[in-house]
Amino acid sequence: MAINNTDKGFVGLAPERKTHAGFSLVEVLMALVLAGFVVGGIMKAFIAQSHSYTVQISTAAVQQNLRAAMNVLSRDILLACYYTCMDARIYPACVDWNPKIAGKEDLLPFIHGLDNLSGIPNYRDGTDLIVVVKASSDIGKLGEKEYAASGGTIINVDNLDLDEDGDVDLNTTGRRFGVIAKSDFTTGQMFEIIHIEEGEITVKYPLMASYSENDTIARADIVIYRVDDANSTFQRSVFARKNVGNGERFQVVAEDIVDLQCTYIMKDGSEAHDPAGSEGAVRAVKVRLAAEIDIPREGRIRRMLESVVLVRNFPR
Repeated sequence: MAINNTDKGFVGLAPERKTHAGFSLVEVLMALVLAGFVVGGIMKAFIAQSHSYTVQISTAAVQQNLRAAMNVLSRDILLACYYTCMDARIYPACVDWNPKIAGKEDLLPFIHGLDNLSGIPNYRDGTDLIVVVKASSDIGKLGEKEYAASGGTIINVDNLDLDEDGDVDLNTTGRRFGVIAKSDFTTGQMFEIIHIEEGEITVKYPLMASYSENDTIARADIVIYRVDDANSTFQRSVFARKNVGNGERFQVVAEDIVDLQCTYIMKDGSEAHDPAGSEGAVRAVKVRLAAEIDIPREGRIRRMLESVVLVRNFPR
């Protein structure tokens, strides 16, 4: 018998209802606040880490500048008086190395210093100046037919490329200072060139000895170090080097160097800040360099480096 659903009023199961209710406004706001705290903490940690990194990098750069400056200066001091320590004569009106005096000043072929410069353009107040005199790496030996006579002013040299590197090492302008020395180191002296002809160098002062084959001849280095104060050329204080013996102008060795202090240790153990008149007694130089740099949120930081450098070419 068929069942009539309509007649019987058949009722099936009610369909399942699905709800679509979301977060309330309060819940959303609370989530946003919590997310803000988390993101803020992450950003704070990131900024702190970034600042710490900046401080470390800047500090490392300052220390590297100090090491670079000290390495260059120390190398020259170690070679001070190389082949020149035998010459105790004063060369009058030789080169302009003393900014306290106008024009060219007298020079001994040793090592010189000025203490606490002040009021001189481009020189940072309160800093020192140091001058190193030595034979350069442009060095050679007199040949079979090359010579110089004692008391004369002529050095017979066929080739002015002393080290045979293809570059002329002596001339009458930027490379006019030289050194000539006996092969047994008994005698040696500086010379200043006033004229050059083929095969002959005319020097300013008479030679103290005769020189011949296998004796040493070299171009002389007269190296000046100073701290250049910030100016239109250098926006920050820099450590600068000039080699008068090679015709160079002041060149930057390292940036952010603000102080150079030199103490000269004499052969009797005493110390002097200015060795004027006693250059031949210097046996070591105590060098102190300082550097400064501005770092955001930290202000100005200062680092120092000190070293004692032996002047090893003086006779003991």
